[in-house]
Amino acid sequence: MTGSVKDFTSFAKKKNENIIFTYCFLHREVLMTKTLVGDLREVLDQVVKVINHIKSSSLKSRLFEKMCKGMDSDNSKLLFHSAIRWLSRGRVLSRFYDLSEEIIVFLTIEES
Repeated sequence: MTGSVKDFTSFAKKKNENIIFTYCFLHREVLMTKTLVGDLREVLDQVVKVINHIKSSSLKSRLFEKMCKGMDSDNSKLLFHSAIRWLSRGRVLSRFYDLSEEIIVFLTIEES
């Protein structure tokens, strides 16, 4: 980030002509997450679909939470995915993975 130091880029270029500057590295990460490819996009879409199904009604949400507590799970709530906050994707996937056994049991019970 070069905005905080005036003429820093020209000063650094005088010292080293081969130096490369990036105005803001965060923009590249945001663009990358918006253009997920293939398997990554498919996995995230499936995870979001399952989470939305469980959180689609307050009854399902409460039942899932009680079931998780009954199974002595560390977490008992699923996180919603937000397309606006790209950092939430990692947290959503991590929580989904932590609760994968509970999710399988819940969906199996609900299906029968």
